[in-house]
Amino acid sequence: MRKVYWYTPFPDLEGDAILMAREGNAYQKENIGKLSAAKVKIYFDCTARNPPLGGIAAGDRLYVIGHGDAMGGMIAADGKSPPLAGFTDFGGKPMLTPDQLVVVMERNGFQWNCRDIRLYCCKAARDLASFAHMFARLVQPKNPDARVFGYTGMLDRTTTPGRGKMAMLDSGGSLVKASVYRREVTYKVPVIPTIEDSDDEDSFEWPDVSKMVWNTTGL
Repeated sequence: MRKVYWYTPFPDLEGDAILMAREGNAYQKENIGKLSAAKVKIYFDCTARNPPLGGIAAGDRLYVIGHGDAMGGMIAADGKSPPLAGFTDFGGKPMLTPDQLVVVMERNGFQWNCRDIRLYCCKAARDLASFAHMFARLVQPKNPDARVFGYTGMLDRTTTPGRGKMAMLDSGGSLVKASVYRREVTYKVPVIPTIEDSDDEDSFEWPDVSKMVWNTTGL
């Protein structure tokens, strides 16, 4: 049975994590006996755990909730609040860069064992400069087997797992499955050749780090 965790680094979005976990479990209970083994899950909201991200295993799935990537590769809280330690303050609203999210997750007990991390934030994977791409680059050295996912458009949190399949508003305002716009973001570190028995670095073709390989694919 897969364990699915809903987590948010923003205090004012904890209600969303609670809702997602509660509704996911309600759907599982209502459909017990109808779901294939691969579809059976148990949902947790990380607000009830101490530490919030402690003990999440390799085979588990983690959703990270935040408001969308609308400003220079950052995700945001719902509203304004007093400044929070380790967060960027933008006009009174807490925001996180990918680097800051990594620090906050580790502060919340995350050990980077999990191989399935999904950024449930609007437009977090919209292009190569988006939050998801930058976050994936930071995750790769911590867990090369981890898969990072993001979404390319606007998400609608009024729908929950099993009840509308976590729907998203398309360009016409209609609800569609969020999975249609979910993208896996992979980051590959270029291999640096080993210099053996030579001090002449000019004899080697060094990779251009500005052209590191990104790959965005549908799931």
